[in-house]
Amino acid sequence: MKKTFFLFAALLLSIFLACKKDNPKPTTPTQGVVSGLVLQLNSTTPVPNATVNLYSSVWSGGLGGSEISRIVATTTTNDKGEYTFTYDTNSSTEHFVKAYATNYYTNNNTRWTIESNKQVRDIFIAPYAWIAVRVINLPPVSSNDEIAIGGDWGGHDQNFSKTGSCDTVFIKKIRGNQKTRLYKFINFVAPGIIDSVYCKGLDTTYHTITY
Repeated sequence: MKKTFFLFAALLLSIFLACKKDNPKPTTPTQGVVSGLVLQLNSTTPVPNATVNLYSSVWSGGLGGSEISRIVATTTTNDKGEYTFTYDTNSSTEHFVKAYATNYYTNNNTRWTIESNKQVRDIFIAPYAWIAVRVINLPPVSSNDEIAIGGDWGGHDQNFSKTGSCDTVFIKKIRGNQKTRLYKFINFVAPGIIDSVYCKGLDTTYHTITY
C-alpha cells in the first residue's frame, strides 16, 4: 500500500514538474511613468487640450533593417498643460513623445532609452505666427530682386517688377515666439540679411523695410 502511494505521489510530482517546465510563468511587465508639460516654444505658457502621443521604437533586422515606431498611449493635456502616461518599459528600447495642437507646429521627437521607470519630459511646440512685411523699393535693381522670410533660400516670398517703384505688403505664416530673419536677393546675388524681427506666437507682426 505504501509502495503504491509513493509511486502515485512520484507520478503526480513528475506531471507537475513537466507542466511547470512547459508553461513558464509569464514575465510581469515593468511599469514606467512619463509625465511633463506641453509649453509654447521659448516660454512658460502652457498649451491646454493638446494631444500627446507616446511612441515606442524598435529596430527591425540588422544591417539594412528599419525602425518601427508605434503609438503605445495617447492622452490630452489639462488646462495647465500637464500630461502623464503609464506604460510597459519592456516593450521597446527607445521611447519618444510628440504633441499636436491647433495652430501649433508639431515638435521634433526627443528619444530616450529607459534608464529609470520615471521620466519627466517637457514638450515645447512652436505656435503659429504671421508676419506682414511692407516692402518699399525705389526702384528695384532688376526684375530678379526678391525678398525671403526665415532664410528659406529655395522658396522666395516676393518678386519685384523692374519698372517703377514698389510699395507692397505680403504675409507669411512662421514659427512664433522667436526672431525671424528677412533676406534680400539682388539680381540673383547671394542673399544678405536685411533685418531680424521678433514675432509673437498666435499674433501678426507688422514690419516695413526699405532698400
